[in-house]
Amino acid sequence: MQTMVDEQHYPDDEISLLDLLVVIAEHWLVLVFVPLLAGVAAFGFLTLQPHAWTASAVLGLPPAEVSRYLPSILNGTVDIEHGLDITEGSSAERSMLILTLDDRDAVSDGLLLLIGQLTAAIEEGEITLPGASLQANLLDIEREIILRDGIADRLAQALEDIEAAVSFDAMAYAQTASSLNEMMAARDDQRERYEQLSVSRAELPGALIEEAPSEPVPAGRTSPVVVSALAVLGTGFVLLVLVFIRNGWRNASADAETQGKINRIRRAFGLPPRSVRHG
Repeated sequence: MQTMVDEQHYPDDEISLLDLLVVIAEHWLVLVFVPLLAGVAAFGFLTLQPHAWTASAVLGLPPAEVSRYLPSILNGTVDIEHGLDITEGSSAERSMLILTLDDRDAVSDGLLLLIGQLTAAIEEGEITLPGASLQANLLDIEREIILRDGIADRLAQALEDIEAAVSFDAMAYAQTASSLNEMMAARDDQRERYEQLSVSRAELPGALIEEAPSEPVPAGRTSPVVVSALAVLGTGFVLLVLVFIRNGWRNASADAETQGKINRIRRAFGLPPRSVRHG
């Protein structure tokens, strides 16, 4: 019976789960509150730190056109000029404006200023949207098609009148039929060109503002909540390791053989040896 009881006990050099729980329970205040304080401190520090804000907008103008007109728009506004980045949008005819400044309101006001000045320049004819000239061509072609349709209808009626005449004029009929064929061929060419330009026009910006300015967001900054959570987890892990090391060191001091090895380590670093702790 004694043998069976002994077999159920853990050997002296093994650490049971219960031993670990005892160590955690004895130090739970430190393991809980110190990491929480570290998380609160990290959150407060990051929240109070100054940081930049950024917002963007997509315009229906090529980047080169925006950059060309930029000096007259800014008119010495150095902060906006230094914080503004102009890149190509979804196509070469579109540009993305990204403004980054230290003040949140200044970012919104700066983008609205740029868009307002560009809108005024378009209304005054100083800047032309990429699709504006093409739209004008489409209107001209549409008028030509309507005109050719009218002429073709009159020529077709003239052919009917020649056929219905008492005295059939073969020469006039041939000339009218030839003119009608030429007019219809030219009209078909115009219609084909109109369809091709319509496809191209659909791909071009239809207005200056393709995407309205976005709400300013912190630029290049990790969320304080994420940093705080990492601070809590990291501090808790370090404290847990230190607690186990301290507890193991304390237990080792009560063993003569283990304390002898510890003293050898201490002597190697020039520290005085310690005696075995009892009790």
